[in-house]
Amino acid sequence: GGRRAVTRWQVLRRYDRDSLSLIELTLETGRTHQIRVHFSEMNHPVLGDPVYSRA
Repeated sequence: GGRRAVTRWQVLRRYDRDSLSLIELTLETGRTHQIRVHFSEMNHPVLGDPVYSRA
């Protein structure tokens, strides 16, 4: 297993037509690719991410 990583977020705006959201993030830890990994694992990849996006 990997080391503990904590990301807190809040949705600021949703763009339903495009299935996009604007979010505000707070990182409690600073792991490599933390934001990209966390959101990809929740099936909400970062737009334009060539590594962790499944699209």
